[in-house]
Amino acid sequence: MSMLSVNNISVSRRGRIILSRLSFSVHQGQLIGLIGPNGAGKTTLLRALSGLQAVESGQVSFDGKMVDRQNRQEVARKVAYLEQNSRSYWPLSVENLVMLGRMPHLGQWQRPTATDWEIVHQTMQTCDVLQFARRPVTTLSGGEQARAMLARALATEPEILLADEPIAGLDPAHQLDVMDKLQELVAEGAGVVVVMHDLSIAARYCNRLTLLFEGKVTSEGDAATVLSAQNLMQCYGIDAHFGKMDDELFVIPRNRL
Repeated sequence: MSMLSVNNISVSRRGRIILSRLSFSVHQGQLIGLIGPNGAGKTTLLRALSGLQAVESGQVSFDGKMVDRQNRQEVARKVAYLEQNSRSYWPLSVENLVMLGRMPHLGQWQRPTATDWEIVHQTMQTCDVLQFARRPVTTLSGGEQARAMLARALATEPEILLADEPIAGLDPAHQLDVMDKLQELVAEGAGVVVVMHDLSIAARYCNRLTLLFEGKVTSEGDAATVLSAQNLMQCYGIDAHFGKMDDELFVIPRNRL
């Protein structure tokens, strides 16, 4: 079972500590909600996990081996990263944009096979962008582009998916569609880390939550443990209304303290 992890990593920027001796791991079969206030270090942690963020100390490893000592193309076949507010500034057709997700599986100068195109069209259908296949991605709305970018990440068929706020800017129906798909990926054996701000959706879909605050893991576990009144007060500076529907926890922020 594949595992991606960081161990005692520290990252600072312009003299400000972003992550401080932080350890975190994701296994296949886990859907982890990474939560915390703005500036807590969530995006930096995902970038460190993906190998895009250099760390000052500590280790980033995949399957027990340091990422920077592994073949990058091999890692790219297994670990996909969907960055926050991902956009295309080139007028590629949507299907060609999504095909970029298959590149780690192709050799140099190798053309996509029929199987590659089938995977691309399946992921486009999953993300509700198949109808835009021939349109330039730059003509899509922000939410439509976000779904196309998710399709590109899914087309890699990764063992581990790192998704930074993939439902931000989506309408409620498509938010649920995306979370349903992430849950399906986990059921099929993938591991997913998803940065989220909607605490109720995080509680409903994720089988583990990790709360970051000031560059450290403040709490980790199930929703009932992590989304406590004390944690919300300490990390977000809010109080909230808690409730349950069909045994699912929901959290409604009420006041800023």
